[in-house]
This record gives sequence, C-alpha cells and structure tokens, in this order.
Amino acid sequence: MFRSFVAASAAAVALSAGAVAQDYDLSVGYDRFGNEELNIGIDTLVVRGSYFFNDNVGIEGQLNLGISDTEYQGVDLSLDYGAGVFGVVRSTVSEDDLVGVFARLGYYHAGVEASVANFSASADDGAAAGGVGVEFYVNERSAVRFDATYIGLDEGSSLVGLSYVRRFGG
Repeated sequence: MFRSFVAASAAAVALSAGAVAQDYDLSVGYDRFGNEELNIGIDTLVVRGSYFFNDNVGIEGQLNLGISDTEYQGVDLSLDYGAGVFGVVRSTVSEDDLVGVFARLGYYHAGVEASVANFSASADDGAAAGGVGVEFYVNERSAVRFDATYIGLDEGSSLVGLSYVRRFGG
C-alpha cells in the first residue's frame, strides 16, 4: 500500500509540476489519539504545514505532541510524539468557496511510553494512514478544520481533531 501511495504522490507531483503554488497553510489545534482495541484516548496538540501545488493537490506534514496521559489496566500510557506526511487532494463544495473537503493518504509514525510503579518502557511504530476532513472558512485566509485519520497500526489507531487553519500565498 505504501508503494502505491508513493507512486500516486509522484504522479500528482508530476501532473502539477508546471503549476505555480496556490498557497500554503499552517494550522494548530487539538487531536484525540485513540486506539479501538485498547479503548484508550490521549489528548494531543497538533501542528500542521500544507503546501499546495495547485488548487487541488498538495502535501502535508503533521506533528502531534501528547498533552495528557491515559490508563490501561493499571499502566499509564502517554504519546511522546506522532509525525506524519500525507498527499492531499481537496475541493470546495460551496459557491462562495467557504466550505472545502479533503482527503489525505500517507504515513504516520508514533512513539508511546508506558509506565507502572518505578518501571517505564517506550516503543514506536509507523504505518500507512488515511483520512478525510472538512474546512469552514470564516474569510479567505482563516478556517476551522475538522478531520479524522485512520492509522493502520496493528490495533487500529486513529486521530480525530479540530484545528485553526491560516492560509498564506495564492
């Protein structure tokens, strides 16, 4: 699947190589890192940067930092970091261009720490990830973003979030 993503990303970049960058976005907000099998959730701060080659195709980098811990069967769990890179396609869905939808596909890598009593251990893992979202623009430069991303780790992890987006360029 990751090879397919790389091939699709390369094709998207090649198709848009002649286009001038339309804009780039910076966003900051809240993501809930969850795991279905363990039934846990960890609050995170998320920071993203997106660069769009044209109106519809771009790339996005993301960093999550854990801001809360959770407990699972007496063990304290925390997210040290999460980092991802994604290919993004987007489109507006309103005549005034104030509502947009997007889909993204890429790779996400996370590091977690577990501790009980005086013992702690850490681990990290990565997997293909994909998600969808919607942006509601207050004006042509500022938006509120809602998104959900499924991370294909063994236990089925996900991120669900709310962010402020600031658009530059274009």
